Amino acid sequence: GTCIGGWMNMEDFIDGYPGTESGIRKHVSEVMGASKGDYFFEKLLDAFLGEDDIAFMKAVGATCIRLPLNYRHFEDDELPFSYKASGFKRLESLLDICEQHGLYVILDMHAVQGWQNCHWHSDNERGACTFWTHPHFQERLARLWVEIASRYRDRAVIAGYELMNEPASGTPNGDHAFDFFENYRSDWKKVNTVYTYLVHMIR
Repeated sequence: GTCIGGWMNMEDFIDGYPGTESGIRKHVSEVMGASKGDYFFEKLLDAFLGEDDIAFMKAVGATCIRLPLNYRHFEDDELPFSYKASGFKRLESLLDICEQHGLYVILDMHAVQGWQNCHWHSDNERGACTFWTHPHFQERLARLWVEIASRYRDRAVIAGYELMNEPASGTPNGDHAFDFFENYRSDWKKVNTVYTYLVHMIR
């Protein structure tokens, strides 16, 4: 299979986007106005991935695709625990297409509330990850996964969940030269505690 990077989570190293998704959306809206900015990004999502793409992947032998997701398509920071119908509508439309073409889907939460790592591909504009030290963000992620699992519990097209992409609990204040390779240390107790809780909530 393959990974559809850049669709419901804009990733600049794949597609050449000049920054994080939330930052790009903010600046485009400032220049074009909110309504035109929203229209632009909706059309971008429409054009980025469609049935022709899914049919092509199936034709070349894929059996599964991984969909990186940004939590902001499903929940606003200003309205935690309240879920956006628009994000689920878009996701469900693609699930229907994949099901029609016989492709399994892995849902990958690539950008989580509070940022699970300090990099731009988790839509992190600040360079620090607060997910690991703030129970509020952990609970929001858990509840979002509960919402997803409740909606799709009977959808056989979904092969599995990737609870979060590239968790990095050892750099809460951002990357530094001494953080990597032999000096990097994950807080495995924290990681395992969070993952155990997420799995429990989903099940």
